[in-house]
Amino acid sequence: MTDPVASRTLLEIMEARLVLGVALTAEWLMLRGLRRPLPALEKLVPAPRLQRASIVEAATTPRRGW
Repeated sequence: MTDPVASRTLLEIMEARLVLGVALTAEWLMLRGLRRPLPALEKLVPAPRLQRASIVEAATTPRRGW
């Protein structure tokens, strides 16, 4: 490309996509790495009054919709 504005815009879009990809990969790795120790950690926490889904169930249950 010879247009410097178009080149800079394209570069910024590519950088944003790279940052988003790295962030999503880091989130996936973190959830995957915490899958085993979370049940043990949840046993150490006092039970709340209201029953809610566990962190492991929330992380591994597929979401519906968008």
